[in-house]
Amino acid sequence: MRIIPLLLILSFFSINPPAISQTLIDNSSSPNKLRVFIDGCERRDGGCDMDFIRTEITAVDFYRDNEMADVFLLINNNRSGGGGRQYQLIFIGQQNLHAGRSDTLYVNNKQTDTDFEVRDKLTRFIKLGLAPYLAKTKAGEGVDINMKTSPIALEDTQQESVDSWDYWVFNIGSDATLN
Repeated sequence: MRIIPLLLILSFFSINPPAISQTLIDNSSSPNKLRVFIDGCERRDGGCDMDFIRTEITAVDFYRDNEMADVFLLINNNRSGGGGRQYQLIFIGQQNLHAGRSDTLYVNNKQTDTDFEVRDKLTRFIKLGLAPYLAKTKAGEGVDINMKTSPIALEDTQQESVDSWDYWVFNIGSDATLN
């Protein structure tokens, strides 16, 4: 008599329906959209604006959980010697086809750059860094890449200096002898 309830209990626990929330990641097919997690983006300096980055980069999904993301983007920033700021963008592939791939980009800004110029340049470099990862997704098929550079970026930054003294050198000296 005690065997029947024991068999019922064992049969109840042995029949498990597959869990609905568990999904397997297929490493051979391209994912629909690239999943990106960004760490180190703080608004205190005005350059790293997550709201702006999310609205400008729509070809990827931004995740709050770094373990679920295909690409982990770490942003470090330091002051440069001239008073500007240098951002270090470290792209680390974590999932699917991107596992094991990493890349680092540097974004240099001048002290005179406005917050808008800094965040625009930073977002442009984030797009550049995500491009190789995005190319391996289905969303990458619909991305346009403009490879034109602005004429301002191509100008020579050296300016010829004009010396009103025509490079004259003056030496003033004195000599005294007492006997």
